[in-house]
Amino acid sequence: MRDQAWSLTILMLLLAGILGGADRDEWAILRSPDCSYDVVRSTLERLGPATENSSIWPTLINDSRRPADNRRICLFAFFRRHAPGKTLGAFFEQDRVRFWFAPDEARDASNFSEIPVERRAKDSVFMLRPNLPPGNDSALYLRVSGHVELRSILELLRGMPTAASKARIIEIGVSEIRS
Repeated sequence: MRDQAWSLTILMLLLAGILGGADRDEWAILRSPDCSYDVVRSTLERLGPATENSSIWPTLINDSRRPADNRRICLFAFFRRHAPGKTLGAFFEQDRVRFWFAPDEARDASNFSEIPVERRAKDSVFMLRPNLPPGNDSALYLRVSGHVELRSILELLRGMPTAASKARIIEIGVSEIRS
């Protein structure tokens, strides 16, 4: 009995390290594959500042038991919470993030008429569609430091060496279209 209590204590400490200071109830909801889109969305809105280990997000996003819409909004939350300030190369290689996007779904959004990120002449803006579910037009917008060409983003998504790897992610925007 004492061994079980000790194991439970260790498990709780491990979870505390993974989940940081976030409310355990919110994380329990997010980990459940059976929650509705509206419940997941409102739970994401209640999360405080990012104190959790970023490794929890790929687990949620890659869980095929979850509805694709829920996985997509978790992907968006992951980017909003953990991408700003990171280099493209470092962020897209961690947890195989680049595999969530098809290269043919990437666009240079610098000249789009409306974008959900600030437009600055010295930065580049790209739109990526995660295809969750396939055919959904929701998109993630990345504003990155400096002049980066679409060709470099495509190389990054294909896992090729590229100068774009050193560009910093400055801002994340989302265009969410519910399936």
